[in-house]
Amino acid sequence: MGQSAQRRVLVVDDDRSIREYLRFVLEPAGYEVEEAENGAVAVEKFRRAGFDLVITDISMPEKDGIDAIIEMRGADAHAKFIAMSGVAKSDTLLEIARIYSADRVIKKPFLSEDILSAVARVLGDA
Repeated sequence: MGQSAQRRVLVVDDDRSIREYLRFVLEPAGYEVEEAENGAVAVEKFRRAGFDLVITDISMPEKDGIDAIIEMRGADAHAKFIAMSGVAKSDTLLEIARIYSADRVIKKPFLSEDILSAVARVLGDA
């Protein structure tokens, strides 16, 4: 994935195993991965260092993914977002995320190929 070598991705999820899984999938594909455990930390990291893509869970403590997307989108109108959710009402939450500027939504659990394909499409590498 030659073009992805310099791409920086912020992975936001309150579940450490999801963050570690996404790092495990994305880094070998050439993406530089940073992690945040909730939306508040994500917004802080996003403002300090730009990212090409933010992959965020929707349901998290402190600041949920939708509020984080809105805030980050306000800081950088060109930022790209993938929202993910695995909670019972995930279809509704993902539709709300799509309305509030998520470039793509993905339902948990997902396969590594699904997330790699979504990332490549959102970043224009596909």
